Amino acid sequence: MKQFIALIILITVTVPATAQWKFIDGGLGTTGSRPAFGVHDSMLFESGADNVVDRYISPQNWTQAGGGIDFTQGSVTSFASLGRYFFAGITHSDGGNGPIFSSTNNGAGWSHGTTAGPVGTNGTYLFSTYGGPDQIVLSTDSGNNWDVVFNLTVNTFAARGAYIFASSDAEGVWRSLDSGRHWSKDTTPITTVHSFAFIDSLTFGANGRIIKSNDFGSNWTEVSIPRRNTSLLVSDSTFLFAGTDSGVYVSLDSGTSWREVSEGLPGKTLGTATYNPRVTALIVFDTLLVAGVDVGNGFGYASARPIREMVDTGKSAVRESAVVLDTIEIYPNPSTGMVSIRTGGTSILGVSVLNVLGVDVLDMPNLRESDFTLDLSKLSAGTYFARIITAYGKVQTLKLVVQH
Repeated sequence: MKQFIALIILITVTVPATAQWKFIDGGLGTTGSRPAFGVHDSMLFESGADNVVDRYISPQNWTQAGGGIDFTQGSVTSFASLGRYFFAGITHSDGGNGPIFSSTNNGAGWSHGTTAGPVGTNGTYLFSTYGGPDQIVLSTDSGNNWDVVFNLTVNTFAARGAYIFASSDAEGVWRSLDSGRHWSKDTTPITTVHSFAFIDSLTFGANGRIIKSNDFGSNWTEVSIPRRNTSLLVSDSTFLFAGTDSGVYVSLDSGTSWREVSEGLPGKTLGTATYNPRVTALIVFDTLLVAGVDVGNGFGYASARPIREMVDTGKSAVRESAVVLDTIEIYPNPSTGMVSIRTGGTSILGVSVLNVLGVDVLDMPNLRESDFTLDLSKLSAGTYFARIITAYGKVQTLKLVVQH
């Protein structure tokens, strides 16, 4: 039998609710995306698509820190910290690798290096490229001298101890087991990897999909977030964070399950609708996760959120608040699988179904319909929440019960 009920907003919160994501941008303002973040000497650095580098020292206290970098070469897309040296790698506007620059005074001034970006480090050695760039070069003295170790055009470096990964858009992923001295091709499930992360002996990679290795790259399995394009990964302790085309996600079990933690990120507006923003940069800074996001039309910003707030397993991921809005027709609810929703003419742009832990289990984007049906037959019996994006840019969350 059909039921006419009042729509109840279930506000998704994580305790403490007042923390969530906080805008922390500095001199870069809200212009352009954030190609990269870096941390050096307890300071956060961010680069902008508009060819600047800013340094974050304390809340809302930013200073420009790009003096000496030749931004006519391109934008800074990689950073590396090694002792008192801080390095920045340039990418040309056409996608090619530009020069690296180094600083010994916390970014106040920079010197032109002899090699090209990207730049990476394992905490002992420095890695860069040279000659086209078609060669991987290694420095054992913080960039003063370089040795050619392998012929490869590299787009991304990542390192964990003696294990070094180099990803090439043209030639795939390569790895070294001896701090970069020797290299071999890695048979990853995705051709190239744009972002790596490590948790103990686990290695993760992302480029649209997320892959995971238990043996530093010898074998891989896929642990992707359903219906999300993931380009960025960072880890903190045993927690793995992912930057996607629609917000930030966290996994507390090494990629087995994922939960969205985008609450408080200003959304991306398309027409009259608001969506979670595309994440363009991600880094752990002290006790915070910092995200650079793109909200469209040339605008972007940096925002931070306490890590402990997003990984607190003792708090419920979803909490109800009895705020009555428009009436809506739902049937049947509870349901054995199929749920019909009628809005009386209000356009629904998309809906995601979450379990009680806030994990996304079903996604129906780009609906643009006022009447639609959800197929919940493949879900286990229990309580779920349908997060609905309306044509007016509001996000409403509706409780659904599945019975088998």
